[in-house]
Amino acid sequence: MLHHTLRLALVATTGLCSTVMIAAPALAQNLPTGPSIGYQSGADVINFGTSGTTGTLNLGTNQRSIVNWTGFDVGTGYTMQLQYGGAGQGAVLNRVVGGTASNISGALNGPANLDVFLLNSNGIVFGPSSTVNVGGLIASTLGLADADFVDGSPYNFSGTGTTTIGVGSGSKITTTSGPLALIAGSVVNNGTLTSAGDMALVAASDVTMAMSPGSPLSMTIRQGTPISNSLIVSGVLLGRNIYLGMATKTGVTGGLLNVVGSLVATTATATDRGVVLAAGTSANGITVETGGGSDTGGSARMTLNGNIRADEATAPANAAVEVRSSGSVTGGSRIYASDDVNLSSASSDVLLTGGLGGVSAGKSITATASGGTVGIQSA
Repeated sequence: MLHHTLRLALVATTGLCSTVMIAAPALAQNLPTGPSIGYQSGADVINFGTSGTTGTLNLGTNQRSIVNWTGFDVGTGYTMQLQYGGAGQGAVLNRVVGGTASNISGALNGPANLDVFLLNSNGIVFGPSSTVNVGGLIASTLGLADADFVDGSPYNFSGTGTTTIGVGSGSKITTTSGPLALIAGSVVNNGTLTSAGDMALVAASDVTMAMSPGSPLSMTIRQGTPISNSLIVSGVLLGRNIYLGMATKTGVTGGLLNVVGSLVATTATATDRGVVLAAGTSANGITVETGGGSDTGGSARMTLNGNIRADEATAPANAAVEVRSSGSVTGGSRIYASDDVNLSSASSDVLLTGGLGGVSAGKSITATASGGTVGIQSA
């Protein structure tokens, strides 16, 4: 049951409460603005204040909180600090209700026992100078209902899917205990993403994601993205399990999942999955629905020209690489898995012969191309 008659204390640097949080236009462009509370699970007052170049949101011991903002930006040289004093794992949903994209160019910090949700339907940019260090991060340009967040996993994200999450070269995003997920109509990464848990980059307009401690992430795509070239992954991704998933709406041409960076999964248990890439079709942990009101029938293919690796942190963890596409899989990636490598196209070629390192596995390599040709360069 949601609680809506809630309190927000706006704390100025003098310690006085004010209805005008940020007076200077420069601060309004460099720190979040216009907070209002949509939900809090406990009685502690939620405080937001600024001091110099630092903004601080203190959630008290409220295990779940929703804060709606007119803007959520962190300028270069500025810091947004999230504080949570609860004993268990907490979560805060930061939703932007204003009309501009979020630009994170400074530092966004939070404790290890806090999952941070950032939603902005106008788009989210993590600039080249940005650093994020929080327990878990789920950023999306899709919507999430208050009740869905309050009830907990699974979470259904849905929207038009017409805006982008971009991570600039030089950006460093780190989660210290939980997942790192970027969900939007298109996702473009050029930064360094590091997760102590699982990582998911998903391009779609309706996605349900299930997350629980000790279990791998899983997600269901019901509506594809209307954007071509929607999932572009450069930079470096490091996580326990790494998922890249996309599907496009019917009629969309040029749907592409493109990897030119480095993906390294380090698995820890037998139920882990390693690296999973899915374009327009289902794979382990990623379900792409067809029929029943879903719309995922547009084109989807993969180009792989990076480094893709799945290692075991401890045996007998499962460290596999699974690549499944409704269209072609081409390129010249170096692909390695401590366990199995599985590559497939449902309608076209699987051609990984570009000479960047080849494909190797501690166990088996399987490649299938329905209606196409298989060509694999061995490492």
